[in-house]
Amino acid sequence: MERKVNQADFNEVVLENIVEFDMEEAEAIDSAVSQLEAQGVNLQNVIFDKEVIHGVDEISKFHKLYSNVEVIDDEEIEAFLASLDSASTLADKDTKYKLYAGRMDVHSIVINVLKCKMEEPTLVERILRNLTTIVSGYPDLVDESTISFIINLFNKYLSDDCIMLSTANLILKSLTKHENNKQNFFTNEKSRPILKTLIETEKYQLVKIGCDLITCLCQDDDIRVEISAAHTRATSLAEDFLSQCYTKLKSQHDVPLTNAIIRAVTSMSVTNQLVSNLYELDPEFKILIELFNDFRKEVDILHNVTKLLVALSGNDVCKSAMGATYPFGG
Repeated sequence: MERKVNQADFNEVVLENIVEFDMEEAEAIDSAVSQLEAQGVNLQNVIFDKEVIHGVDEISKFHKLYSNVEVIDDEEIEAFLASLDSASTLADKDTKYKLYAGRMDVHSIVINVLKCKMEEPTLVERILRNLTTIVSGYPDLVDESTISFIINLFNKYLSDDCIMLSTANLILKSLTKHENNKQNFFTNEKSRPILKTLIETEKYQLVKIGCDLITCLCQDDDIRVEISAAHTRATSLAEDFLSQCYTKLKSQHDVPLTNAIIRAVTSMSVTNQLVSNLYELDPEFKILIELFNDFRKEVDILHNVTKLLVALSGNDVCKSAMGATYPFGG
């Protein structure tokens, strides 16, 4: 059975090599690596950086300074933000550092401070950007209570586009590749109004991230298997957003937004009935033909429209109509 050691265990071996065997730092690290690997220890998530080993890196500094602080005074907030900037930059270096930041509870410290500073929009936005960096990807550092807090924060700032965008981006990064977080967000009674707010606005960045959230929630390798949680989310979201998103494709000019909308529509087109609904909305595929004509030089859009057509062709009536429609077959 493969053995693993944590960062603290590795640090202890290195420091022992320095103190007990009078090794230089680089030699002590190399010796620790060789020694542990010879014992069959997996060092995949161990950091070999001397600052981390001595506990003087930016993540460790942040933890030591703020792990036991409940409230950051106004005169100390700039120092906190500077330390947070440095810690999140280091955490973003690679997965090892992201794991290290997680073990140091950086995210918990940041969330606690954010709760205390919720009335200060300038601080909220800056803290949100760093928190997004820290919780993105692996490991999953977000639990149900955190999802609920982020949702409440979004609803508090419905008149502030920048904070809405930052909060929605934090939600998106928290959900990506994390099924439990997707389900916790989806089952929260306030999540649907958030998506509605984003999709129904005329501000393209908010619409785009709303579409990205829908796509993320519907994403699953087995989406067409009806017992799939993603399939359930897709069919439910389609009731409110499928026709609305498809209609938004009319007369679009922004490439990233158009791609996001197409992906969202495709992700929700998972049943024969839902495809039939789209066909009834646009039986001559005028919207899709318009996209082909308007974006003929945009490879990504053409690729995404093609994927949508593949999804629609699962419906026999739709497939037959495509065969008789220029430019699809007629």
